Formats: sequence, C-alpha cells, structure tokens
Amino acid sequence: MFQTPVAIFIFNRPECTRQLVDSLAVIRPTSLFVIADGPRNENDFALCQQTRAIIDEIDWPCNIEKRYATVNVGCRESIPSGLQWVFDQVESCIILEDDCIPQPSFFPFCEELLHLYQDDVRIMTIGGHRSDGPNEFDTTSYYFSKYPSVWGWATWKEKWAKFDLNMESWDELKNSDWLSEILTSPKAVAYWSRIFDQMKNGMDAWDYALTFACWLHRGLSIRSKVNLISNVGFGKDATHTQQVDLGGIYAKSSDIKFPLMHPTKVCIDESADDRIEWVSFSGMNERRLAKVSERINQSRSDEGS
Repeated sequence: MFQTPVAIFIFNRPECTRQLVDSLAVIRPTSLFVIADGPRNENDFALCQQTRAIIDEIDWPCNIEKRYATVNVGCRESIPSGLQWVFDQVESCIILEDDCIPQPSFFPFCEELLHLYQDDVRIMTIGGHRSDGPNEFDTTSYYFSKYPSVWGWATWKEKWAKFDLNMESWDELKNSDWLSEILTSPKAVAYWSRIFDQMKNGMDAWDYALTFACWLHRGLSIRSKVNLISNVGFGKDATHTQQVDLGGIYAKSSDIKFPLMHPTKVCIDESADDRIEWVSFSGMNERRLAKVSERINQSRSDEGS
C-alpha cells in the first residue's frame, strides 16, 4: 500500500482513465483524490458518466475523495481549483491527468524526493516526464530545471500556494528585463512573452502560470533522468494534444533504478534546459514553420516538374 496522497484528473475519456486506474492498482494508494470536470454537451455527458464509473470499480482499501463538477469549466479553472481543494486537505501530493500513465517506479521516485526536498524552498515541483530524450552522460537519477513538468508530477502545499492563475505581476514585469535574465535566447524571450500575454487574456491553459510562478520565485523543478510517464492522450478528442503524429514519441517510457543517485549540487542543468526549450517550447514553433516551408517548396517543385 502506497501512503503518499495521489490526485487524478479525469473528464470524458474512459479508455485513458482505465489505463490510469490500472497503473494505480499496481501500487494501491491509500489516499486518492479524483477531480472531474463537467460535460460540455450531451455526448460528453455519457462519456463523463462512463469515465466516473471506472473510479467506482476501485477495489483496494482506499480513501477516495471525489470532486465532480456538474458543468464544464475547462482545464484553466478545473485543474487549479481542484488542486487547491486537494491542498486544503494534505501537505503534499502526486498529481496525474487521465492521459499520463506512470511507470510503477514513478511513485516511489516522487515519494522519496517529496521527503528529501520538503524543506528546501528552492524546489517547487517534481516531474516524471522527460521531453528532451535520454542523455547517455547523465550520472544522476534526476536534474534541476527552470521548467516544471506537469505530465505526472508532485508538489507541496506551501509551494502550490505561490501559484497565481491571473499572473498579477506580469503586467509590470513584461516591460522589464526580467525574462531576459531567465532565458538566454531572444527567440525564447519573445515566445514566453507571447505565452504570458495569452494567459493574461484568458488562454484555456493553466500550466504556463505554474512556469511563471516558478520563475517569479526563482524556484527549481526536479526532472527525472528517464521518462517515467507515457502520454496516451494524443488524438482528436484531446483538449490540447491533438497532434496524432506525436503520440508515438510521448508514449515511450521506462522505469528508473533504485537507489536513486542524487546530484551533489542544486543548480540548473543549462544544457538540458536548452534542449527542453528547443523541443517543447520556442523551438517547436521553428520546427513547425520549417516543415510548412518544406512542404510549400516541395509542392512548387512538383508543380514545376
């Protein structure tokens, strides 16, 4: 039986939720929080009911707390309000959305580091997903990053208290050198400035505000050496991850070895962070534009021949 509280977010995808519950059955958490957004339409209503019914099938000894919405509020509101509800009751928690399927070792990985860094004000989150690919030269089990990872993560009540969905400080900071002091690339600065502006304008997302909070408080995030989370949610029915061609990339995961090898210093791995920026953020736009340009040039070439 696993003692650290676990919170899961479900919605209208029973297949994903079934996989997530099956992964939980391996470690059998004794404390489980389930947050569900409400249906958007009639079709959603049936799928939401099917998804919630899977939670009722849990058969191991477990205290299950449910927060089920009757109307849809979207992930921008649902996830932050759900986490606030969780942290009104517990001091730390492991957090999973319905499409984030963890390896069994993800749970003891988070549990050990939640204990190790609970009093370290520098560490704000612990993430189990690695988007930039494995690094054969890694000698430790995890590294420190300025980028929080929310595809399977954990944090503490006092660290979550620093989260501000409305990003009240951004209006003042956007006209300063603040971002340039955090990011080394002008393209990255421009990218994140646009993202934060969109968040202020009501973008249907919440995780960029977590990044903002981490940067505002000079916090660091732990990221695992290997990818411990399979994201199985890519597809047309996803809220954000609708790129079907990317699903295979993010579905690959593996367990981490114990005992964990801890870094000797708490400092950002700059080379890893440069890869994360390129793979997941400003570099992604560049690669998409390059692909579009390549298709246009190929089309012109075909027409010419």
